[in-house]
Amino acid sequence: MNVGTESSPISGTGISGSGTAKGNGKNLTVYAQSLDDTNAGALNVYSSSCDPGGISLTYGSLTINGGKVMVKNTATDSGSSGIYAGSFTMNGGKLDINGKNTNAISGSYGITINAGTVCATGNQQGLGINFGNGDRNIIINGGSVAVTVNNPTYENPAICPSSNGNIIINGDNRIIGLSQLALRNGEAA
Repeated sequence: MNVGTESSPISGTGISGSGTAKGNGKNLTVYAQSLDDTNAGALNVYSSSCDPGGISLTYGSLTINGGKVMVKNTATDSGSSGIYAGSFTMNGGKLDINGKNTNAISGSYGITINAGTVCATGNQQGLGINFGNGDRNIIINGGSVAVTVNNPTYENPAICPSSNGNIIINGDNRIIGLSQLALRNGEAA
């Protein structure tokens, strides 16, 4: 399924499900109809939204259980995202996300990657994977994660939890393409 096209992206948010408080937002769960990558379903979202992203579930959750999901946000505002969700969970499949001048994935309540492949690109002033304020963690329990940003720094690392949160990596996982400045746990670099 395509939402917009590369040559004609949606001028607003590609998929939107906003709410007014935590737990009151809309949720999106993606399933694959086949475990075979060549036959698995695909969701492609092309957006040029500056507020807040290609897929926006402000107080809801995005769960990917399988299939292929590609999100490309070509917005020029550094405050926007490819995916903005209250919470994000990856249980399988493949996610390829490019926030051209933006964060690739950001939100408010944490991110968990249990399996699958995540390829996240945040460019210019954007971070690859970023979550908001409080004690929110980024947890990687399995799968493969590749994160790319231009010139990662302490202020703009590739993976950044909330100010009091942590990056927790359990088991034998692969994180590809990160420099020493690319990860930031809480306030300690």
